Amino acid sequence: MVEFFDKLKEGIDKVSIKAKETLEITKIKGQISKIQEQKRKAFEELGSIVYEMINSETIDIDKLKEKAEAIKEFERQIKEKEQEILEIQAKTQQEIEGLKAESKATNLCECGAIIPEGSKFCVKCGKKVEIKEEEAQTEKKPSTAQHCECGAVIPPGAKFCVKCGRQVMPQ
Repeated sequence: MVEFFDKLKEGIDKVSIKAKETLEITKIKGQISKIQEQKRKAFEELGSIVYEMINSETIDIDKLKEKAEAIKEFERQIKEKEQEILEIQAKTQQEIEGLKAESKATNLCECGAIIPEGSKFCVKCGKKVEIKEEEAQTEKKPSTAQHCECGAVIPPGAKFCVKCGRQVMPQ
C-alpha cells in the first residue's frame, strides 16, 4: 500500500513540475510573440522608408542601417527567449530524473541518510532499519565494491555495514 502512495506522490510531483514548466514556457512564448510583432512592424517601417527614398530619389543608408539593426536586435531577443525555453525544459527533465532517483531510494533514516535498497542498517549512523522482503531477495554484490566480513557490499562513504551494522574502515 505504501508503494502505491509513493507512486501516486511521484506522479503528482511530475504533474506539478510539468505544469510549472508549461506555465513558464507559455509566458515566454507570449513574450516571443510580442517581439515577433515588433519585428514585423519594423520590417513594414523599413519597407515604407525604402519606398519613400526611392520616390524622392534620395537614399539615406544610415537610416536603413538603423532599422536593420533594430530588426537584428529583435531576432537576438527571440533567440534569447528560445534559449530560455530550452533551459526550462532541461531543468524540468533534471527535476523529473531527481524524482525517479528519490523513488529508487527506499527509505530515509532518522539521521537523514538515504538507506539503499536491501540495507538492514544505516550507512551513516548504524541504526537497524526494516527492509521489504522483495528488497532482501534482490540484493546484488558488485565485484569491485568493498565488502564487510559478513559479505555485504559497503556503499562508498559508509561508516557502518548495511547488513550487520559493524563499523567499517574506509578504503
